[in-house]
Amino acid sequence: MKLDALHRVWAEIRAVWSELTAEEQPAKLCEKPYRSTDPTAKVATHLKWMLLKIYRPQVAFELRVTMQRPKSRMGYYVPAKRNITIHGGWGDVHSLEEIAIHEYAHHIHFTEHRRSGKKDSPHGQNFWRIYSALMAKAIEKGLYNDNYINKIIKQEDE
Repeated sequence: MKLDALHRVWAEIRAVWSELTAEEQPAKLCEKPYRSTDPTAKVATHLKWMLLKIYRPQVAFELRVTMQRPKSRMGYYVPAKRNITIHGGWGDVHSLEEIAIHEYAHHIHFTEHRRSGKKDSPHGQNFWRIYSALMAKAIEKGLYNDNYINKIIKQEDE
């Protein structure tokens, strides 16, 4: 069962991988080389390249993928370690790209736009502005596709 889920995950990001050129590959500062036969490490590398194609952060980060399905979350960001973890065992509930963009928004929010105060919580207004911008850019570049969002974008005024 884990192999089926991994094959599905691999198929989801194959298009992103095939579109990357040498110029779009991660800068050395942001790249953590994965020299492993572990397929989740390869999926993590592909997702990281997708994120870097959307926006190049000022601070390097690491990204890893697990095949777990915890009860409480699909991914998380550890600010002290600059580490994003994505749980890939969720199936078709949410795409790995969507989860990755959400956690990436936390990284950018924390490292580049964080302000002290009650109004700037981890899921506060500034975070959602960053997430929305990243998602819009991912859709614009063809890196993320959501039929519901596309329907809203293409809807004409009545």
